[in-house]
Amino acid sequence: MLLLLLLFITAIACQQEDAPGYRVDEANLQQTQNGWQISLLINRNVSYYGNAISELVVDVEFETTERIHVKIYDKDKRQAQVPNSRLGFIRPTNNLNQGKRRKGTANNRNPGSMIEYELKYATNPFGFKVVMNHHSSNTTTDLFDTTNLPFVFEDTYLEMSTRLPDRGVTISEKYSNKKNKTSTGDESLFRYGVQQQQAFYIDVRHNTTALGVFLLNSHRLNITNNGAQITYKTFGGILDFYFFLPKDGKAKSVTQAYANFVGKPLLPAHWMLGYHHLHPIFLNVSSMENIVNIYKQQRIPLETHWIQANLTDALAMNDSSNSIALFSKQLHDSGRHIAIMADPIISIKDSHEAYFRGLEQDVFVKTKEGSLLKGKFGNEDIVFPDWWSPNITTYWTSVIAKTWMPLFMFDGIELGTCQEESVFSFNEICKTNNNSYANQFLSSQYAILNEKRHYENQVQQGFEYPTFATNSCVAALYEKPQFISAMHYGNISHDDVYNLNGHAGGYITREAMQEYNNASVRPLVSSCSIYVGSGKYMGHLARSTELTWQILRSSISTVFNLQIYGMSYSGIEFYGFSKDNISEELYIRWIQLSAFYPFARNTYSMGDATSPKFWEAIRTALNVRYSLLPYLYTVFEESSRLGTTVWRPLILLGSDMLISPVLAEHALQINDAQFPLGLWYDWYNHSTVIKSVNSSTYHSLVAPLTRIPIHIRGGSIIATKTPKLLVQDTFMMPYNLIIALDEKKQAVGRLYVDDGQSLKVVHKSNIQFIFTESLGNITILDLESIPYLNATVIKNGVSKDKTFVLEKQGNQATIITDGSISLVEKFSMKFV
Repeated sequence: MLLLLLLFITAIACQQEDAPGYRVDEANLQQTQNGWQISLLINRNVSYYGNAISELVVDVEFETTERIHVKIYDKDKRQAQVPNSRLGFIRPTNNLNQGKRRKGTANNRNPGSMIEYELKYATNPFGFKVVMNHHSSNTTTDLFDTTNLPFVFEDTYLEMSTRLPDRGVTISEKYSNKKNKTSTGDESLFRYGVQQQQAFYIDVRHNTTALGVFLLNSHRLNITNNGAQITYKTFGGILDFYFFLPKDGKAKSVTQAYANFVGKPLLPAHWMLGYHHLHPIFLNVSSMENIVNIYKQQRIPLETHWIQANLTDALAMNDSSNSIALFSKQLHDSGRHIAIMADPIISIKDSHEAYFRGLEQDVFVKTKEGSLLKGKFGNEDIVFPDWWSPNITTYWTSVIAKTWMPLFMFDGIELGTCQEESVFSFNEICKTNNNSYANQFLSSQYAILNEKRHYENQVQQGFEYPTFATNSCVAALYEKPQFISAMHYGNISHDDVYNLNGHAGGYITREAMQEYNNASVRPLVSSCSIYVGSGKYMGHLARSTELTWQILRSSISTVFNLQIYGMSYSGIEFYGFSKDNISEELYIRWIQLSAFYPFARNTYSMGDATSPKFWEAIRTALNVRYSLLPYLYTVFEESSRLGTTVWRPLILLGSDMLISPVLAEHALQINDAQFPLGLWYDWYNHSTVIKSVNSSTYHSLVAPLTRIPIHIRGGSIIATKTPKLLVQDTFMMPYNLIIALDEKKQAVGRLYVDDGQSLKVVHKSNIQFIFTESLGNITILDLESIPYLNATVIKNGVSKDKTFVLEKQGNQATIITDGSISLVEKFSMKFV
């Protein structure tokens, strides 16, 4: 099995005459320790949307046996690259010894000679391929192929494309199942203008071979799929590709490899897995108290109440009556939590201490001329923290840890870092009837960078336009001169770190939260704007301002994609709706689904609902979630340790709990439910069993309005709790075990236990359950010695005379049973 870097010398004419591309300067071809360095020269100095760069460098590195790095950059290194820091992305160290397929050692001629993948390139015009060799059939598969496709590299515009096969599926931010080349028109795979682009997709071929492709670029970009090819277009930076090629060729292995690369997801505290509520309009304290009371009256779990306010509003509201601080205390006294969703903006006021402290420490974003970049929030003038300032951590910690936290005792913060639209009134350009530029793009929700439009940097109605425009009104959000001219510390243009704003702010906010907590407990930090590796530090809720049955269906793929990006603690919230704009049935079906999002937050005005079925449906779904908290926490621990996802197709929660939501109006039955192979037990009655012998077979499920179908995989052991209204009360209940046998009368399971809050866990247990036909040995593992001495069997609430001694050795203890414990009857085991 070989991974070769070979000359693919066949010169193929470029499909577009006006994109001459580049040629290899073979006189400057160099071999490096783990790959090659290739020099490129432009074939014809032609510029289209910016200034063409005539000399490029291509670095090819076989970083591990399962990862290839192809970096294309300008020879003079003037193009901005993603910062190699926690505010950007820390590059992993190269280690060719990593991976499971290493055979022999690399030789000097070919550093990648032990792997079955090749990287080939064409010399004129330059293009490259990532190829997999099938040695059993003596055939090859082109996994990524840029040859004979346009290649443009300018200072403000870069373009490169790769072909798609006739059959296959592309998994990206916007799921695409285009399987042939007959499709017309481009489909954007990644949303534009929301500052949360992650240019990563998985290409799954019909022979089940999967490839992960990641472009590291922090500029404004768009990636489109027209069925025949995927095209990358970006407003600046470089083309920095990483290819993930797992041995088994499975998509889940690609996902895991990517998570290991960008940083494994965080492990949330127990309370973060509870149910959250945020009203999308800033309310007075009495209104918020009313919402909490509704949850109590209807016996519905509520763990965290979110306040939506900026710092100025919260301080002003609290000054008169200390009301927010008192409300916070009431929530904490009742065992609940409080969090705030706020824009990271600072008001310009004579009395605002945070503003003057920021001026002294020079931590605000500036214009190119050196003055403060100012915006409007309502009637107030505001400024923005500069996350790249060397003083920002000290300053922001003082704002968070010394102002907000002591006063309000917040347990969590979400940065509403998509604030440009509200503070700069960018959308006004889309509302201007006589603006032909805006009117061309009003119909497109996603930007499609597929048309050449020249505006020669003209200024229309006070707005500055680049020469390359996007096929979306959203494009105008970031083209107002104040925003384009924003500069960060170190002479960093905002355009160069465009997609890093929320990620950087989230990381620094997390540092501030840890300072307040003395780095002892896990902080809840979320951001509406994320980037590569954000899942290691923060959670994320995707947001929609409308809810329809179609959006409900498509929301599932959004959660899957967030999981793929390493955002395990994630979900979706539908923002700003009530009984006036959606039906009760639609809302019930959404809340049944969202109850099982890894990060579950409601934004509905609970007082609008009065139907008994409404309350029963919510109560039932959340009771299942709270029952599964031990299982869910164990799945999150696995995710944080191995880089696996929490949500998995077909909406598997972990590997053993299957969720089958109702996604059609007036449906009380699901006729097309799919099940993985094996036995599946109904959660509610345990007696209804579905035997799936073919994954393509559909099953019918009864789905009354008050229940969402849920099934347990046969062959699994699930740890549960008796659900209570609070997470802490639920975890204080005894553990229960559901042993769901497979056809071989066997089952296995796992339970992870720690204190549920410590940032640095000291005491933890990893309990493995194995069942054959009778209960055999139980092994408990811990970091330190196990404190338990005996295990007593309890049946019908009464201790029996069966007591087993734990045999200890080092950090593990084993209960050796006598095989007399019947699993036909209910029992529990108490450790003392």
